[in-house]
Amino acid sequence: MIERIAWLLAVLALFVIPIGLLLLKNFASRWTILALIFFLANALYAVAYLAPWEIWGLWLLRGLSLIGAVAIAIGLYRLVKSSWQRPGWLALAASVFVVLGGAYLAYLNVRSVQARNLPSEPVALQWPLEDGRYYVVQGGAAPPLQRAHASTGARAYAVDLVKMGPALHAYRDFLDYDFAESQIWDAPVYAPCDGEIEWARDGMPDGLDYDPDERKPAGNVVSIKCQGVSVQIPHFRQDSIAVEVGQRVVAGDLLGRIGNSGSASGPHLHIHAERGPLKEDYSDNTPVPITFNGRFLSRGDIYEAGR
Repeated sequence: MIERIAWLLAVLALFVIPIGLLLLKNFASRWTILALIFFLANALYAVAYLAPWEIWGLWLLRGLSLIGAVAIAIGLYRLVKSSWQRPGWLALAASVFVVLGGAYLAYLNVRSVQARNLPSEPVALQWPLEDGRYYVVQGGAAPPLQRAHASTGARAYAVDLVKMGPALHAYRDFLDYDFAESQIWDAPVYAPCDGEIEWARDGMPDGLDYDPDERKPAGNVVSIKCQGVSVQIPHFRQDSIAVEVGQRVVAGDLLGRIGNSGSASGPHLHIHAERGPLKEDYSDNTPVPITFNGRFLSRGDIYEAGR
């Protein structure tokens, strides 16, 4: 909880501080105002994929986006009314700091745009969950969109998904992050392709309050051999696996239910594809990008299943 609050305060500071400076009379030079607008514009884009909105709720992101857009509009208005006068030393120092911060965010933004492009030929999969609104927690071809899996070999192009409720929040109770309160907890998971079950493990307990099992990080898991690759879905709920090794499945067959087993910080659907021999929990096989209905999902995307 403390870590999440710290994240939230940091995100708020990204907006509150430059907006406050924008309203000060001492920061009336066009140079300073341009620096603040540059920072705010990049911060407005960056927070959409840097912060954990699945925890705080997408309504907060939309509110901050509105505030940021209004602040930029005010900055543009002040820009027209201002002159190219030399800023004072305090304003100059603040402007340099703001420009450097904005440049770093701009660098991340450029990389995030690049990470949304398909890195290679993908495997087309069928949506494996029920209808609803889903938020992509991890996804894309590289950092900063793919933070958790970028350096994990076979999982480099993995997609992590959570379900959003009516309040655009991943948990039923805004203040209760117990995994059983997750919107996606115990949801059925269906085969995303036709193939043969090559690996299935069940019986591992679901973690309590983010206590991951690093020895068998996949937890309860199913791997399907299809289209020449292995499609793996880990972290199933204990005793929910509905298939066994050697069984043939078709897209839409029930595989199991969403849980929190293995190395999982909360209930979510993790899915990735890899090419190479089966290596179970620790794999250095070649990662293969995946698409759903032609979409290559990246962090921050919203997927409306069934609509």
